[in-house]
Amino acid sequence: MAKITCKVKPVRELMPDNSDSGVMIYYLPEFARKHCDMNAFRTHPKHGGFANSTLFPAILKRIRSTVAPWGWIRSDMIPEGVTINATGFLHTITIEA
Repeated sequence: MAKITCKVKPVRELMPDNSDSGVMIYYLPEFARKHCDMNAFRTHPKHGGFANSTLFPAILKRIRSTVAPWGWIRSDMIPEGVTINATGFLHTITIEA
C-alpha cells in the first residue's frame, strides 16, 4: 500500500465562548514527492504508471482533496485510511492511497 506521510502542527479548536473543545485540527500541506513512499507508489496497481510522470502532482492533489476537501482534518472525524500519530510537538499524519 502506497503511503503519504507529513508532519503538521496541531491547532486546538476553540468554541465561540473561547472555551477548549478538546478537538485538534490538522492543516494538510500540498503533497509533493517528498511526502510519498515512491517505491510503493511505483509498484501500486492504480498509481504505478504515473509515479514518474508529470501527472503525479495532480494525482497527489486529488488524493488530498478526497481525504481533506477543505484542506484540514479534525481529530474527532478522521477519514478512512488516515492515521495520526499524536506524540511529540509535530504530529505525523499517514494517508494510505
